[in-house]
Amino acid sequence: MIELINESIFNDNKFRMSEPRLKKCFLCLESAPQTRRFPQSSKPEEQLEWLLRQNRDEEGFQLLLNRHRTVKEPRWCLRHFTSPTDSLPTDMRPDAIAPPPLLTVPLRTSRPANLIHQSQFSFTTGSQSVNDNSSMPPSPSFSVLDTMPQQPPWEPPTSPIRFDDDVLWNYADEVLPKRFKKEVSTKTTTTVVSQGSEYVCSQETSQGEEDDEEIEKEEDASGERGHYAIVEDACLLRLFKRCQECGAGVDQSLIKIKRCGSARIVRYDCLNPECNASVKWESQEKVGSERSRVYSANHSIPIAAFITGTPLPRLCDFAQVLELEIPSDRQMRKTIREIGSIATERVFDGWQEISRELAVNVAGDKGLQVSIDGQYDSPGHTSTNGKVTVIDCETKLALAGVAKSKNDPGIDGVSCRIESEGAMEAIIELVDRNINIRTIVGDQNGMVNKRLREDPKTASIERVFDFWHVQKPMRKEWWKIVKVNPELTPIYQQFFNHLYYVHNKYTERKDRPYALELVRSFLMHIQGKHKWEKNDEFQLVTQCEHGRLREKDNVETATLNAGTEEFEAVRKVLYAPRFKKAFLEAASLIDTSINESYHSLSLISPRYYKLKMQLAMLHHNSLMLDDLLERRKEIGNTVLSRKARVVIAIKRKRGAGTHTWRHDILEESIKVRIELSNTRTMRLLGIPEDDVFDVLNAWWEEKEAQWGLEMEWI
Repeated sequence: MIELINESIFNDNKFRMSEPRLKKCFLCLESAPQTRRFPQSSKPEEQLEWLLRQNRDEEGFQLLLNRHRTVKEPRWCLRHFTSPTDSLPTDMRPDAIAPPPLLTVPLRTSRPANLIHQSQFSFTTGSQSVNDNSSMPPSPSFSVLDTMPQQPPWEPPTSPIRFDDDVLWNYADEVLPKRFKKEVSTKTTTTVVSQGSEYVCSQETSQGEEDDEEIEKEEDASGERGHYAIVEDACLLRLFKRCQECGAGVDQSLIKIKRCGSARIVRYDCLNPECNASVKWESQEKVGSERSRVYSANHSIPIAAFITGTPLPRLCDFAQVLELEIPSDRQMRKTIREIGSIATERVFDGWQEISRELAVNVAGDKGLQVSIDGQYDSPGHTSTNGKVTVIDCETKLALAGVAKSKNDPGIDGVSCRIESEGAMEAIIELVDRNINIRTIVGDQNGMVNKRLREDPKTASIERVFDFWHVQKPMRKEWWKIVKVNPELTPIYQQFFNHLYYVHNKYTERKDRPYALELVRSFLMHIQGKHKWEKNDEFQLVTQCEHGRLREKDNVETATLNAGTEEFEAVRKVLYAPRFKKAFLEAASLIDTSINESYHSLSLISPRYYKLKMQLAMLHHNSLMLDDLLERRKEIGNTVLSRKARVVIAIKRKRGAGTHTWRHDILEESIKVRIELSNTRTMRLLGIPEDDVFDVLNAWWEEKEAQWGLEMEWI
C-alpha cells in the first residue's frame, strides 16, 4: 500500500514538472505559458515602439516606461501580439495603418521553373561577340519572379482588394526602425499568373539569401560613394578586347600595361588599316601642373595616410600582402614633407580662426574660461618633445597649441621647462589677438603659475586649480595609511565621498573657507561627535550637515578614537598646508578633464610632432563642433567605476564625426602642388622668390598718393 502511494505521488510530481511554467504578464498581470521579453534599456528605440503601440497618453506612456525600467526582466503575454511569430505587439493606435489580410492560393506541386515557358530563357554561347547587341538577349536574373511577364497579381473573384506591396508596407518603411523592417519585409507574398495557373511564391527567404541581399545592398551603396576601385590586371585586359576607336578586335599579345604607383597605363596599336590608331589609356586623372603632375591616387594616398594616422610601414605591409601597387615609401614621405605639411598648416590656421571666433561669441563680454595642460612624449626627465594645449571650458574647443623641444631656446635641454614655456607662448598668443581670458584652470605646476603671475600681460587673469589634481596627493597619502591599516578602508571611502560632496556644493570663492572647515569636520564625525562648540580649529562649522542617523548606524563606540596613531595620521593629511592652499583655490565648475581626453588623440612622432599636434586639434575640434550642432547620436553606453570618486559612471558612445577638414587638406594639397610647380619655374627663370619687390612697389605707391606727386625711380 505504501509503495502504491509513493508511486502515485511520484507520478503526480512528474506530471507537474512536465507542465509548462506560467509567467506573469507585466502589462495585464495575467499568467501565461508563453511570454515575450520586453526590450532591454540599451535598446531605447525598441522600448519606444512597444509602448507607443499601446495608445497611452503622455503621462501614461511615461509611467508605463518607468515601471518597465524598474523591473529586471518584464514580460508580455501573447495576448498583446497579433501573431505568435511577431516580434512587435499589436498597434492599438487609431491612426495606425493595418495591412489588409493577404489572400493566397494553395501551393501547387509543380516547381516554379516548370510554370515558365521555355522560350523566355535564351543564353549566348562562348563564340558570340560581346559587342553584338542585336543578337544579345536580356541577361537572365537569378530570381524566377524577375523573368516572368509583368502581369497584375492574382485576385479572387469575390474580393475587390488588390495587393500592392508598395502600399501595404509603406507605413512600415517610414515608421519602424531599421531592425524591424526585416520582419515585415519577409512576410509579403507575390502571386504569379502564367498560362491560366496560379502560383504563390512567398518571399520568406532563407538566411543565406537574406545575407546575400544585404551584401549586395552594401556593395551598391559603397559603389555610389567610392571614387577609386581595385581591379585585377587580368580583368583589366578584358576591357581591351576591341579597339576603343573603331571597335575592331585587338591582339592581346600587343597590349602593354605599365605600372606607375597605383595607376595603370595601357597602350596598344590597332591593326585595322582603316583605323591604325595608337591608343593610350590611363586609369587615373593627373593633378598638378607641368613637371609636378602626378596621378591623383599617387598624390592622395600618402596625404590620406598621414591625416588619418596610418603608419606608412603598416600601409606598405598591407599593400605587399595584397600585392597592391602603391607609391614607394620614399615617394610618400617626400609628398608628406613637401606638400602635406603645408596643406595641413593652412587648413589648421583656417579652422583655428573659426574655433576662436565661436568661443569668443559664446563667452561674450564676461571673458573665456580656459583649461591648460601639457603632454610629453615620454615620462620623467627623458622627454624630448612636449606640447601644451589651451581649451575653452564652455565650447570645449582647442583654441591654441604649442609644440616644444628641449633643444629650443629658453629650455636649454631641461625637459621640465617645456610646459611652462609652451603655456606662456599659448596664452600670450591669445592675449595678443585681443581675446579676453577671465580664468585659467590647470594642475598645480609651480613653474607655470609663477610665469603667469610675473608676466604683465597675464598677471590680471584669475588662476585656479583642477580639483582632481588637488585630491591626487591626498589620495596617495591615504593609500599609505590604508596599506598599513586595512581596517580604515571604509573610512577612506566615506572621506572621499564627503570631500567631493563639499567641493561640488560650495562652488563660490567666498564659501571655500567654510567648505574647508566642513571637510576637516570629518575628524569629529569619525569620533562619533556630530555637534561641538567653536574652538581654534572650527570657527564656522559647529555640526555635521547630515540628517539624523539611523539607530543601527548611531552606535555608541566611535569609529576611530582620538589620540590613536591612525587618527593622527588622518589629521596630518587634512591639516597639510599644501592641501589647504590648493583646496581654497580649486575650481568647482571647470577642470582639465577635457585636456586629458584630448591628449588621447595625439600621435607621438618625433619627426612630425607639431603637425601631429595640429591634426589632433583638428580632430578634436571637429568632434566638438559636431556635438554643438547635434550631429553625433548616441549608439551605446558602458557602466564604469570611477576610482577617484568611488562612484559608478556611465560612458556614452556616440557615432563617428564628419571630419570635413580631411577633405579640406586633400583639396588644399592639390593647390600646394600647383604652387610648388610655379615656384620651381620661377627659380629656373631667376625670378626672386621673396616679396621684396612687391613691398617696395606698395610703399612707392603709398608715398605717391600721400605727396600727390608722380616720382620717378632713381
